[in-house]
Formats: sequence, C-alpha cells, structure tokens
Amino acid sequence: MPPSPARPRPSRREGRPAGAARAAGRPYAVVDVGSNSVRLVVFEGVRRATVTLYNEKVTCELGRGLDEGGRLDPANVARAVAAITRFVAIARSAGAGAVDLIATAAVRDAVDGEAFAVAVRQAVGVPVRVLSGAEEARLAALGVVSGIPGADGIVGDLGGGSLEVVDVTAGAMGRHGTRSVGPLRLMALGGAASSSAAREAVDRELGALPWLTAGRGRPIFAVGGAWRALARLHMAQADYTLRVLHNYRLNAVEADDLCALVMRMGHQSLRRVATVSRNRLAALPWAALVLQRLLAVTGAGAVVFSANGLREGALFDRLSAAERRRDPLLAACADAVRDQERIGPHGEALRRFLAAAFPGEPPRIARLRHATALLSDVAWREHPEYRADIALQTALHLPYGCLAHDERAWIALGLHARYGGVTDAPETRLPRRLLDEADAGLARTTGLGLRLGFALSGASPRALGQAVLVRDGARLVLKVGPRLAPMLGELVERRLRAVAEAVGAEPVIVTATTPPRPA
Repeated sequence: MPPSPARPRPSRREGRPAGAARAAGRPYAVVDVGSNSVRLVVFEGVRRATVTLYNEKVTCELGRGLDEGGRLDPANVARAVAAITRFVAIARSAGAGAVDLIATAAVRDAVDGEAFAVAVRQAVGVPVRVLSGAEEARLAALGVVSGIPGADGIVGDLGGGSLEVVDVTAGAMGRHGTRSVGPLRLMALGGAASSSAAREAVDRELGALPWLTAGRGRPIFAVGGAWRALARLHMAQADYTLRVLHNYRLNAVEADDLCALVMRMGHQSLRRVATVSRNRLAALPWAALVLQRLLAVTGAGAVVFSANGLREGALFDRLSAAERRRDPLLAACADAVRDQERIGPHGEALRRFLAAAFPGEPPRIARLRHATALLSDVAWREHPEYRADIALQTALHLPYGCLAHDERAWIALGLHARYGGVTDAPETRLPRRLLDEADAGLARTTGLGLRLGFALSGASPRALGQAVLVRDGARLVLKVGPRLAPMLGELVERRLRAVAEAVGAEPVIVTATTPPRPA
C-alpha cells in the first residue's frame, strides 16, 4: 500500500454548487484599523460558525510616535488609507453584504484622529467606527466568548497602542479597562523590555485596575497578533505538531518562562526563529513583558491563546440571540459538511441511533459524539485507501475558531475508526497524545458505532429511523424495524461485534414488529 499523504487534500468545499456557500447570507467584511496594522477579514457569512474567505494585513504603524506629538504620522496615514482603499474594494468584489470599518487606539487617541476618519470615509465611502476603549474591550471579549463558550477568566487584547482587559465570568462580561501599554508605545520609552524601568512602567498602568486581582487562579485569554507570535514560538520549542493557535494553553509557569526567555533574546536571536514574523520582531519582547506583568498582577493560573478577537467579536455582535445560543462546535461540524452529504443530512440520524448505546455518559462526551456524527461522512468522496487518514486530518485542521485541541483530537480518532483506521496507525499518534486513554477509547468506540450505522442503513439517513442501538446490561442490542430487516447481513453482524467488543458486551440483534423509537 502506498504511504498516506503527509498533508491530505482538503475535500470539504469540492463540488459545492455555485452560490451554495451564500445560503446563510452574503459575506461579511471587517477592516480593522489598529495602531500597528490594518487588516481585512472577509467571513463567508454571518453565522454562528463561519470560515474566512480572505484575510490580509498591512503593517502601517499608525500609533508609532503618537505619544511624542499626539498626531498620526503623515507617511503612515498615507499607507493606511491606501490599504483601507484596497481592502474595501476587495470586500465589495467578494460581494460582502456589509463592511465594518473599525478603528482602535491610535485613531481614538490622536489629535487628528477625527480628520483621519473623515478622509477615509471620503476615500472609500464607508464610515469609520472609532471604538472607545470600553467598546474595543467588549468586542474583544465577544470574540473570545464566540470561540470559547463559557470562558471564565481575564480577557486581554494587546494591540500596538493599548491593552484592553475584561473580566469574563461564565461567558458574561463584567469589569473592563484599557491601558496604554501597547508595544509601540512602550518601545517609545527607550531601553530594553527586560529593564526594571520598563517593568515598573507596565506595573503602574496595570495597577490602575485593582480589580485585575479577580483573575487569581483563573486563565488569561490572550488576544492579539504579538501574543499569538509568542504561542507560535512556544509550539516550535515544544515540538507541538498541531499548529492550531486557538485554545493553545500554557500553565502560568510555562508562560512566565516563555516571556522571560523572549525578553532576554536579542534582535538577531529572534530573527533566527522561523516562526516569528519580521514585522513582529521589535514588538515581541515588549509583548512578552506585558503578558508577564499581567500574569503577576492577576495571579492567573494559565494563559489560553485565542485566535478570535475584535473582528470575530464584531461578527458575533451581529448575530441574533438565537444564533448566539447555538453550540459553536456543533454548528462548525454541521457547516463543514454542508452541501456535501451523499443522500441527505446523516449526522442527526446517527446521533439518535447511537444515543441509547451509551447511557449515563457525561454531557461532554455526548456532545463530542454528536459532533463526530455530524462529520461522519466527510471523506466519502476520497479514495478508500486514504479516507481514514483524510478524515482524521480534516478534523484536526478544521478552519473554525471554536474547537479546543482535545475536541479536535477526539473527533479525529472517532472519524479515523469510522473509516476503518486501525488503532495504532502512525497518523493517530498526535491525537492520542492530546487525549487520555479513556477518552481515546470512547472516541474509537463512537467511530465503530458510526461505521455500523452506515453499513446498516446503506448511507441513507431515512433508513436509520428504523433502527436503534441499545445497551441492556451485559448486552448490546441492535433493534431494527420490519422495513430494515432485509438490510441485515454479515457486514452488519461483523460491525456490531466490533462495537460490542469495544464496550465489553454481548452483541444481539432483535427484529421488531414495529419500528423502534430512537432516543
């Protein structure tokens, strides 16, 4: 058998009818005018789970030198206006139904910030929404909550000119503040990020927010490009091969050690680190300083890096209350196979088919099984020899900012088993490293159950309405209705035995005179 490809071709968008991606609305664009850069993100639609159609950044450094004269540098203004003009044109070309042009600390604090906003509106015909510190903090927190429902800790959004912090409790926003400790402003102080003067300057700013001590023992949710660069650096050091920043977690000691290391590294040393963008080199030690001092002031127990921030918060802010309440994991998995099922949506039918086979399980596992069922036909178009590997890789690398790393691993192992992958295959090493043995076993058992469901139904979701899998003491009972009985056979019996062996039960098939009632 030829070796599996190292980076399988993603298949989820292939064959989608023209315009189908717009079924839930036209694209939505955000142009984020920050102190360090101007960025465009075009989202596929205004939905609970959506992917990015286009993402581009231009480093303009609007905030450089702002504290010296209070005005935006004319050369940087020209670069920013040119970038904004290009980005609005791209958004319109993509058919965006709305374009939000958002400006943060540099434009907010500059004496000529209002004049800049007027000039931009005249150039592109889109009004500039200059956020207050409170509004910037709110949108950053919404971005985190959109990807980490129930987040509980201190959200910190580090831009070039400022740090926004919000106390988030079980997903609800509380006290907030904004401080002028962005790397561009700190660099203007001169000296080194590792100096006592720099540390004291940051501590003075953070000390103006005494409520930050409410973060003791809770995580900091770190937002912003400079902090994401720190996460990439740690991933490279730790040889962490799942290169997904969202929900990457360090305990407080690991985070403090990383910050101390970066502050000690010189410019030339940082340049040799392949994961660090050259545009971030000068700012990185200062970003490390702010994170280290925030850890010290809050007494936080961990740092969780969020790929979602202000731009995702602006999207979340547009959702209806009902759409916000949707589970982002399940929404993402449903979206990933939208318009791709063979005969029709299969995930919900499979979830109902398997529900009674795992009585008394924690809601966390039921949710992961549901997500895996929604994705269970994701690789059906692929060559049979590669389906297990491609399904596993698809789950690990789904382009949605709402999956934790252990969730990706759980679903990946479940899908690998659903397509007949063997337990100790080389491609399973990464997800097995991210899970304990019990969770890995539950994921594999789910995959075996899904494999049984497909064999029994012939991939028809309607047929599964005539069957249910039930755990009855020491027995695992497959109950089928009269119309489904002719579809029983050796393959079904073999796959039922595999599930039964995985749960330590005796396999039994019962043909009912009336259709069984799935849970």
